[in-house]
Amino acid sequence: MSDRLHLSQTRLSGDGKRQGETFLLWACFLVMAVGFLLRLFEVHLTAYNVSKHDLGYIVGLDSDKIGSGHLGYIEYICKNRALPDFKPTARWSFYNPPFFHVCAALCLRFWIMLGIPEAQSWELVQYFPCLVIGAAVLGMYLILRELRIKGVPLLCAMTLLSFHPALTYQSLALNNDPLALCLTVWAAWFALRWFQKPRLSFIIGVALCVGLGMMTKLTVALIAPPIALLFLYRFFKDKQWLPYLKQFGIFAVICCPLGLFWSVRNQWLYDIPMTYVQSLPKDYPQNISGFSLWERFGLPAFSDFLRVESSWDPASEVGFADHNLWSQTLRTALFDDNALELTGGWRQVAVVLLMLAMVLTLLYAVLALIGLFRAKDTHWAVRVFIGSAAFLLLANYVKFCYDYPMTCTIHFRYIIPCLPWGCAGVGLWWQSVTGKQTSGKRLPARVVLGVTLGLTVVFCTLSALLCLHGLPRVEA
Repeated sequence: MSDRLHLSQTRLSGDGKRQGETFLLWACFLVMAVGFLLRLFEVHLTAYNVSKHDLGYIVGLDSDKIGSGHLGYIEYICKNRALPDFKPTARWSFYNPPFFHVCAALCLRFWIMLGIPEAQSWELVQYFPCLVIGAAVLGMYLILRELRIKGVPLLCAMTLLSFHPALTYQSLALNNDPLALCLTVWAAWFALRWFQKPRLSFIIGVALCVGLGMMTKLTVALIAPPIALLFLYRFFKDKQWLPYLKQFGIFAVICCPLGLFWSVRNQWLYDIPMTYVQSLPKDYPQNISGFSLWERFGLPAFSDFLRVESSWDPASEVGFADHNLWSQTLRTALFDDNALELTGGWRQVAVVLLMLAMVLTLLYAVLALIGLFRAKDTHWAVRVFIGSAAFLLLANYVKFCYDYPMTCTIHFRYIIPCLPWGCAGVGLWWQSVTGKQTSGKRLPARVVLGVTLGLTVVFCTLSALLCLHGLPRVEA
């Protein structure tokens, strides 16, 4: 009788646990849907030319002149139905790989073919990056599920990823950043799927995402070395030499032409280095090379973390151009390049958001590091993949800021792919706790997880309210 009672209690406990996980899974879907609708609403209200990231200007499809920046690049392709036939460095931002701009030009041409006026067609093109960011968030969710992250850690991660202000700003940006992020995320998911089941279809997915990603933005190549680690592990572990060599050959045939096409073309035709980056003049007000390395890369005064507005000019009220990596990266993560118009009490809300972001950044980083080292239930190669993907991105960002000492180079948009890796690390931390400790010892960990979820919800709520209030509603 006692055995039957124990078995019945065990079944009830298991059923209750499954119901709880199902509820949290649906909660994740709801959070993702609401986040997507919020970004869609912002795109509907905000003009296409509000973003400040090398957006440039257009001259009109009927004009013989050539615009500048990403908008001018899109317009040129739409107008001429061809890639630039001149040295790309002659126009600002035309040196960028063209995949995003080709896609946006096709969208623009489609709306114009339907008889929609040119100005309104540009507004409709802005929905393209919004949909791309929605696909990126979906890819982040699939990565977390692939890592067997579920329950409260999954809900915590998807809340942050669905409502992070940086992704809202990316949804509004008619540049190559959103598509580069999306293809990076999906390349990682395909790579993790291939690691579990080395099928040809998965490695073709990796090849397409990495290749098209590099044709969107060359820094997508940073995900390639971590992916190569997964490939090499399976290659030497499984010892299926010929089948894997065939798969790797197919990968190279697809990925290399797509990824290197634009760089090789420009190197061959115009002698432009493959890693070329267009630089601002040295006498530009944004030049911060005069500051010491400690001022640029060391921890700043605490008050600098609490300043909402960015400064690009020594003649501004601040008295200097922003130059510190830590504070400016945090500021651009929350407010982009002064994207919000905040007055009255909303400025105090923004300061609270900055303080919350500092706490959450530290909390997520610590928990992620613990998870990467202690989550023994997750294969060590996968943990190395996650850690190296984040490390390479951060290391490249620091080098970029060092090589190009301008305020505009210090921006969170260059390291946005770190967001899912931080969330994955927190999920792995929870796995390491639940996998080893008894329920009594889990109480402190449950408190930490509850605090993390609570702070994440408050952070996302405040950031959503600030975006709804502060993003400019101007006509293009």
